[in-house]
Amino acid sequence: MDTAPTGHTLLLLDATESYHRELERSTGLVPEAVRELLPKLRDPKQTHVIITTLPEATPVYEAERLASDLERATIRPFAWVVNQSFTTLEVTSKLLTAKVANEVPWLESVSTKSRPTMLEWQERLPVGYAALSQLVKEKIQ
Repeated sequence: MDTAPTGHTLLLLDATESYHRELERSTGLVPEAVRELLPKLRDPKQTHVIITTLPEATPVYEAERLASDLERATIRPFAWVVNQSFTTLEVTSKLLTAKVANEVPWLESVSTKSRPTMLEWQERLPVGYAALSQLVKEKIQ
C-alpha cells in the first residue's frame, strides 16, 4: 500500500474504523473486510510496512512524519530504505561529488531507523519481480 507522505490516508482509515464500529454498534451491519482492514495492517505477521525515501532533506522529513503518523495508528514500520543514493558510486563530477556530501546527514538519520537499507542509483530501473528479486539478493549477500 502506498500512501501520501503525510499519512492522512492511514489516519482516514483509522477514523473510518471508528465510524464503522459506531455503525456496527447502532445497526449491527459492517462488512468483514472493512472491520478487519486496520487490524491486518497493524499485524506484523500479515503486513510489513517499508518506508522508502531519498537521501535528501524533504523526503526524509516527510518519511519521518509518515512514520510518526503510522505509530499513532499503531502501525510499526518494518524497515527503512534509502533509494537512489550516489554515496557508493565513483563520481568525478563536482555536482555529483557535492550531492554525495549532501547525502551524508540523511543517510546517518535513516541509519538509526528500523532495518535501514541503502540502494544506490541504478542506471536501469529494476522493473518486475525478477529484477527486484535480483536487487534484493545483491543487498543480502
